[in-house]
Amino acid sequence: MSRKFTNFAFFILLIAVSIFTVIIINVSERSKTAPMKIVTPDDSGFDDSEAGGAYDDSSRPEVTTAPVIEEPEIMSPATTKIEFPMDINEADKAALMSVSGIGEKLAESIEEYINTHRPITNMDMLLEVNGIGEGKLNDLKKYFYVSPELTEVTSAAPDTTTAAKTDPHSPKSSKTAAAVTSPAETEPQVRTKVNINTATAEELMRCLLITQEQAEEIVSLREQFGGYQNALEILYCESISDSLFIELEDYLET
Repeated sequence: MSRKFTNFAFFILLIAVSIFTVIIINVSERSKTAPMKIVTPDDSGFDDSEAGGAYDDSSRPEVTTAPVIEEPEIMSPATTKIEFPMDINEADKAALMSVSGIGEKLAESIEEYINTHRPITNMDMLLEVNGIGEGKLNDLKKYFYVSPELTEVTSAAPDTTTAAKTDPHSPKSSKTAAAVTSPAETEPQVRTKVNINTATAEELMRCLLITQEQAEEIVSLREQFGGYQNALEILYCESISDSLFIELEDYLET
């Protein structure tokens, strides 16, 4: 009796397992054949099976592409080549800042002075600029010079306006008064040739239109050398820059 019951229970269990297996297979097949859901670019889902077939593209919102804005090409400014030595009257801020020790602020002050006092007839005029001493002036003289045609220095004669104390009724006195009150004519001073082996410091200053310090240094170096063999030797003077020598070269004799 127990053996029959055991066989019957095993048979029932086998049938249950078979039925469960069939159900699992059917569910799996249905999931594979389920309709796909199409997601359109708008915010709503679209079921292809519910629409009954084809999808109507006319209901989609129009998509516009933003125009591509091309950035303008930025051209780098052309760099200006600075050539030395340069006439100080043509110097600008960029050229002045090329000299070691001349910053932006000092370069602006020098440029403003040049524009105000143009033309510069002597490099020593730059000593009037606040911040320019002998040291910086010597540095500037290595790069800048004054054109020879601008080295003519005009000296104003004293204005004599005092009338002669003579008889106002005399014709002679009226002519004398007119002669005294007329402005005196000024004569430009120009460089003249000078022998640097024999000239005194005063003669060098007068003939070459240089400063007292420069003239005295030329004389002092001449005494050390026992005389100059050629004019180039004055470049040993610290106060004589290359640009100044170019200005003086035609007026130097040995």
